[in-house]
Amino acid sequence: MDTGTTKVRRASRRGLWLIGLGSVFFGFTGVTSKTLYARTEITSLGVSWLRMVVAAVALLVLMLYRSDKLPRPRSARDWFLLLALGLSVAGFQVTFFGGIQRSTVTTVTLIALCTAPVIVALLAPLLLGERVNWAMWVALACAVAGTALLVQSGERASMSSAYLVGNLLALGSAFSYASFMLLSKIAVDWLGTLAIIMVAFCVAAVLLAPVAVGDVLAAGLGWVDWLYILWLGLGATALAYGLLVAGMPYASATAASIVTLLEPLTATVLASVFFQERLGPTGLVGAALLLVGMLVLYQRGG
Repeated sequence: MDTGTTKVRRASRRGLWLIGLGSVFFGFTGVTSKTLYARTEITSLGVSWLRMVVAAVALLVLMLYRSDKLPRPRSARDWFLLLALGLSVAGFQVTFFGGIQRSTVTTVTLIALCTAPVIVALLAPLLLGERVNWAMWVALACAVAGTALLVQSGERASMSSAYLVGNLLALGSAFSYASFMLLSKIAVDWLGTLAIIMVAFCVAAVLLAPVAVGDVLAAGLGWVDWLYILWLGLGATALAYGLLVAGMPYASATAASIVTLLEPLTATVLASVFFQERLGPTGLVGAALLLVGMLVLYQRGG
């Protein structure tokens, strides 16, 4: 047996485990934000901004505690990369939370996370020079088909304009998320795991601050609401992104984006428990296909 190949596969599997665990934490985002919308008058813009601020501060404190070097851009390319990371995160936050406020947790999460791997799979060979092997295509097919079945299994919401806009926003969040995955793969050697997320959230928070602060102040948040926000920023964001980017060096961008489909599976289960967005027989088949896709990818080493 080729020892070098075995080591690469083990490292890749370790990376997929980290990415998968991070995706599970991400899955709590939808139900947490939906709960905040039901409890308060806060807008999707306010939720997304607070999430980024809490996550950015937490990651900055951790980096300072570990004496990590803060990123120092040295060229126009470095500045462009930082700005692009911030824009991709800001775009995802605004479109994702805006979609959830107008549509269902299950539908928005599944549309966003189902489309992102397709975008990454199409762009990674061009932008990163990655080779997409047969296992990735099989995993991608299982994941997309499974996600589509999960969407079909949910209770159909009325085809109102808000519902349609919410799903269009979900599609926009897929493009933003795919951009973050690709940019993270490019930036990880220069910035490092924590710095990528910290910088991205800091830039995004600064960009959205002028229009988000007023919404937060007008929301009248109580102490319980702030506990939800802290969980959203620390657990479902900072920790989730940290695990995601920690696994990125060991797996291809395409494989990583496929494994993140564990997020909509988690979100679907949580939405079923807390908001009665039930899974039917087709939903169970869809969940099974998602797991099959993850297993194929894991066995091949990502």
